[in-house]
Amino acid sequence: MPNRLTPSSNATQRILTGIQSTGIPHLGNILGAIRPALQASQQRRHSALFFIADLHTLTSQRDPQAIRRWTYATAAAWLACGLDPQKDLLYRQSRIPEVCELAWFLNCYTPYAMLANAHAFKEKSKNLSQVKVGLFT
Repeated sequence: MPNRLTPSSNATQRILTGIQSTGIPHLGNILGAIRPALQASQQRRHSALFFIADLHTLTSQRDPQAIRRWTYATAAAWLACGLDPQKDLLYRQSRIPEVCELAWFLNCYTPYAMLANAHAFKEKSKNLSQVKVGLFT
C-alpha cells in the first residue's frame, strides 16, 4: 500500500515561500530568496505559491502606508525577477483569512520548546523587552 504522505514519482511537487515586506527588496532578498525560488519553479514538475508576508511585517513595523508601499515593491520585485503569473501564484498573506485560522490551530499544538529553538526567533529576540507575541508565534 503506498504511503499517502510520500509523493509518487510522477507527482507534481509544490514550492511555497515568501518574504516579508519590511522595506524595499534588496540584493539579499533577490539572490537569497526570490531568484532561487523562481529557478526551482521553472523546473517542469514544480508548481509554486509565492507570497508577500505582510502579516509577518507587523512584528516589526507599524506604519500602514510604509507597509503598503513595501508590499507593492515586493510584488514588483517578484515580477521583475521573472515570476510568471500564468504559471505560478503570487499572493498577499493578509488577503487569505485562512492563514490566521491555520496559525491559531498550529499555535494550539506547537510546544513552547520548539518555538524557543527557532532560529528566526533567537536572532530577533536579543532584547526580550521588545519582543512581541507575534514574533514568537
